[in-house]
Amino acid sequence: MINKRHPNNLPARGPESASTMDPADPISSIAPGPAAVSPPGSRSDSQGFSRRQILTIAGSALAAGAAGWAVRGQIAEPHTAGAASGVQEPGPSQEPTGGQPMDQISGASDGENALAKPLPETEQRPGITFPSVPQRHAWFGALALPGMSAANILELAQAAQNSPGTNFPDAGTVTVTIGFGPAVAHELWPQRAAKAAELPAFKRETEDLVAGGEVGLQICAETKIAVQHMVATVLAAFGDPYVLWSQHGYRDAPTANGTTRTSSGFVDGVANPRTAELLAAGVWSNLMHRDAHLVLRRMQILPQFAQLSTTNQEQAIGRRQDTGAPLSGGAPHDNVDLFAKTPDGHLLTPSNSHVRRAHPANMGLPLMLRRSYSFDPEVGTGLVFVAFVGDPQTFVQTQQRMDQADDLIKYTVTDSSGCFFVPGDLIPDN
Repeated sequence: MINKRHPNNLPARGPESASTMDPADPISSIAPGPAAVSPPGSRSDSQGFSRRQILTIAGSALAAGAAGWAVRGQIAEPHTAGAASGVQEPGPSQEPTGGQPMDQISGASDGENALAKPLPETEQRPGITFPSVPQRHAWFGALALPGMSAANILELAQAAQNSPGTNFPDAGTVTVTIGFGPAVAHELWPQRAAKAAELPAFKRETEDLVAGGEVGLQICAETKIAVQHMVATVLAAFGDPYVLWSQHGYRDAPTANGTTRTSSGFVDGVANPRTAELLAAGVWSNLMHRDAHLVLRRMQILPQFAQLSTTNQEQAIGRRQDTGAPLSGGAPHDNVDLFAKTPDGHLLTPSNSHVRRAHPANMGLPLMLRRSYSFDPEVGTGLVFVAFVGDPQTFVQTQQRMDQADDLIKYTVTDSSGCFFVPGDLIPDN
């Protein structure tokens, strides 16, 4: 099902469809632009691929029917895990007077568990928690399959699952993650996908925002070429579908803790769930199957943000630009102390900073697992926001809170969006 915010006319087939912004609007005239991915070829273009796919789902080392799978290359996966960082969030008032420590708020960790160990094999899901450090390159896309039944779409997904992988030794671990739009998911998994839902409209979105889709894709590898080849193969398996929007993204070299620096210059992915307990609280909608919901948002950070001084950028984010450490003090993965003040009584972490507004602790919600990627629009910087959540409402409520006041979000505009159910297997409920 295509969200009602999507234009009535479907775009042309191919991987480079995108919304167009109104040049008369000084904000919307700056568009992330179309995806920079070469057009996929036919199946005959993939003759050089091997079939060395390792299909893995949570709970078994090798199993068929997974909605996300990995092709393991010859480059070892870096097992450095990031932190399960916590934060103490004051109440609704801008003047903090008290509050719960993070280890008492849904699924949050304390500072003593700042660096988590790699997850055991039974906890891993390719494209979600594996590799623990996301690959350097990725492609994201939303597909429209008009006129197809949910059963037909499932058959195409199963065909994509059986498509050949790549034998490029420098590709590292290649992962393909398939998500299903809410209408399709409800028909195939009425119990497991009960929480699947389209995202509502938010502030800072373009008027012609492209939303929804029957299928959402995330394809990741260590090289762009490997991603492009896998995109061609998977799209061919889906029968040359309408691509509503797509985007190639990249991640800078990872830090020692598995985080990365986005194109805006700040470290991303610090406050992520890294333990089995935190994943169960905030990422898996079904613990037995390791089902999850994938939120994709293509946004642009406007050039006005880069024109701010480094100090003002740090105040908007709530972290130092050089190290990623919280403005309240400590190391990058230390808990953010949102109660900390200067000697004259000012909050060290500003009341409208992104760190304060984006963290769900104040709403009693668990942490989302974020694996976002940068891209380079013609103007400003770009980010494909990627989050895996057990309940889409975790993201919705967090985004609505940021819409109220967030000194980073006010410098962004989003032109593509979607929420997709990612089952742990391709076996329907019925």
